[in-house]
Amino acid sequence: MRKSVLLSVICAVSFFGLAQETGNEFDISFDNLEVPDAPAFILLDAAPSVVQRPNSSRAFGLSLLQDIASDGTLNNFAVEVTPFWMTRHENITPFKLYGVDTNKKQNPFAKLKLASVSAAYVKGADSVVNVSIGARATVFELKRQSDVDDYFAMYKKTEDLLYELQDFLDEFEDSNPKPKRSDPDYETALKTWQTERADFVNQKQQEAGHNRDTFEKDFQEILNRKPALALDVAVAYNQRFAQNTFNANGFGRFGVWSTLAASMFLDKKPNSKNYANVYGFLRYLRDGESLNVLSDDRFNVFDIGIKAELEFQKLVFGYEYINRSGDADGYRSAGNVKYQILKDIYITGTFGNNFGDNDDLITLFGVQWGINHPFQSVNVNSGTQ
Repeated sequence: MRKSVLLSVICAVSFFGLAQETGNEFDISFDNLEVPDAPAFILLDAAPSVVQRPNSSRAFGLSLLQDIASDGTLNNFAVEVTPFWMTRHENITPFKLYGVDTNKKQNPFAKLKLASVSAAYVKGADSVVNVSIGARATVFELKRQSDVDDYFAMYKKTEDLLYELQDFLDEFEDSNPKPKRSDPDYETALKTWQTERADFVNQKQQEAGHNRDTFEKDFQEILNRKPALALDVAVAYNQRFAQNTFNANGFGRFGVWSTLAASMFLDKKPNSKNYANVYGFLRYLRDGESLNVLSDDRFNVFDIGIKAELEFQKLVFGYEYINRSGDADGYRSAGNVKYQILKDIYITGTFGNNFGDNDDLITLFGVQWGINHPFQSVNVNSGTQ
């Protein structure tokens, strides 16, 4: 039993920190996830970046975009939801969610469960409104073996500390039994007991020279490292509405695409957050019947592209080039920048050339907001490894 409790404490503290302790149960919060561009935006080439990094999404994401050359203010918007975070998962452990077991064996398909769905509203030319839905998932992720080794080295390094932590809890509980439900004013007595226990353990840790904040920060640095290789797959569908009239609608566009990403550290500092990222992009698009009776711009095309990106903690610079071939041809050449102004809010900007010969200038400004859900956490029980 003691071994099971220890393993649970290790899991809880080592994965995004110990958020809440309730007896022998722990809730670990996952509030560090990114806010990527929604596939419903990418389908219409309306996103700041068409070539998107495979990654896990927040429980809820909101994107607001505005073409600087157009009238209006942030009148294009998209929402993205990760269904996995909408329900509580009692039996999944942080190790399983991260994709590594206690024997250092990776599960490269662990991120599949974090698939997301999205919807977007984009106001196009000639009073045409586009409504899109989409979905995406990271189907494959390969971590560096050195990152996995660093994780387990940190695991071993803290074993003694965690045994000591359990000893502190046992020491307090041996001399201060937990209140019984039959005791008068049980709820007040229990809260007082929990507060005194936490104060006792914190004091003992300080006397022993342990800094939990540093410990958790070191673990998070390892766990937040980007994978060496990842593959993302997305699909989206668009319906067009003319003149803001519901009955004047038709099939707009369907697309399916994949993105392969490779990430490399820019320096060898132990806590480096600077990366050089390279992406490969392949997409099939089928464009539907035009709502303009004077033209017929239906097509089936393939897009193939590449993107290079430099990432410096909160600031990201990228450039993407996509070539289009098939029933229509053209290219997209655009530079983009993304900056995290607050923990949950990002601003983006894009400038370049979009597909086509007319209205092909990209001048986008956007705001992305990631919202966490109360269920965006994993519960670890004392008997779960």
